[in-house]
Amino acid sequence: MPLPNVIARAVSKSYGAISVLKDIDLELTPGSITGLVGPNGVGKTTLLRIIAGLAAPDQGTVIVCGRQVSCTIDDGDSPLGFVPDEPCLLEHLTPHELIALKGVLIGINRKRLESAIPKLLSSWDLLRHQHTLVKGLSHGMKRKLTILLTLLGSPEVLLLDEPLTGLDIFSASVLKSVLKLQAAAGRTVLVSSHVLPLVEDVCERMLILSRGIIAFDGPPKSPEGSGENLDAFVLSHAETLSNPLIVAEGMHRTLEGVR
Repeated sequence: MPLPNVIARAVSKSYGAISVLKDIDLELTPGSITGLVGPNGVGKTTLLRIIAGLAAPDQGTVIVCGRQVSCTIDDGDSPLGFVPDEPCLLEHLTPHELIALKGVLIGINRKRLESAIPKLLSSWDLLRHQHTLVKGLSHGMKRKLTILLTLLGSPEVLLLDEPLTGLDIFSASVLKSVLKLQAAAGRTVLVSSHVLPLVEDVCERMLILSRGIIAFDGPPKSPEGSGENLDAFVLSHAETLSNPLIVAEGMHRTLEGVR
């Protein structure tokens, strides 16, 4: 079994009086796809941002590919690619210009890159928009472009925060296959998602965050004989949440009462 290339030790993070992460210990190995799930506000995005070096923990350390992560690592020198939950792109450039710029920054041969750009854009039906300013693209197109930019240069570690947001069925299917191919090529993938079928389809390991800790670490399947589907299994570990049916009934009664 390969040695882990992502190691988190005793990582904690608070925002004011709210403790989001509490002494998180985590190891990820090359060739693996791990799903990170849990309710809103339990620290999934915070954990991804700390691993990516975009946020500093209050305490603890993160090591990626043998280097301790800090918020000063230059993106062009990082072995890690990060897809945020919201596209963050230079909107006055075109997709072609953005890919060319990213390629130059990470040292890809320009001639090879120029021949690859049309193929990359065509793979996700973006070629016809290659000279359209990013600000004129739909949310889904921006999401696909963000993923392409992250994959460029084949980073050793991939972090994806809600990557299916805005993607159509075809694009989502492409992404699932891409993640499997990246893992098969020896990359380490950590994906946060509320879409449990994505986790079930592509991940061999699932982490459930609850109350700032990893409440479950194992295969993305509910235990045999538990009678639970995966949704119910994840919710059973989300100790901060009430029964969804009770919440829904209360909401319905309130809405009916103000008609």
